[in-house]
Amino acid sequence: MTIIKIEPYDNGGHDNQTSSIDFAPPEGYAILPEEVGTPETLENYPFGEVTVEDRDGVPTVTSWTPLPIPEPEVPTEREYTADDLLGALLGLEDNPSGGGVIFSRLAALGPELYDALSRTLHRLGLCGEVEA
Repeated sequence: MTIIKIEPYDNGGHDNQTSSIDFAPPEGYAILPEEVGTPETLENYPFGEVTVEDRDGVPTVTSWTPLPIPEPEVPTEREYTADDLLGALLGLEDNPSGGGVIFSRLAALGPELYDALSRTLHRLGLCGEVEA
């Protein structure tokens, strides 16, 4: 048995679940009978428009009109700063106080490590000039 959420997501897809156990669909869901189709046979499933009617008091899908499968959303590239990189290296999830916290944490690790990281960040073009 397959149930499908009657209201689609913004992209036209429907939340759905298939089970080997028959049960009453929760509110807002309808049964998708095999005579209408199955997830394997319906074109572009779960992206489609459904018509739902009550059959013996149970919301039931009576027709399926396929919608185009949307293109996957491409994540936007984020520009990372040297502070972001250092914060990640030091396990800081957020840096609300600016670079002071990061650089004081780095300085506490020792001058050799601080200098090595600073020079590496400079060489990678992630920060400005490093004092000699």
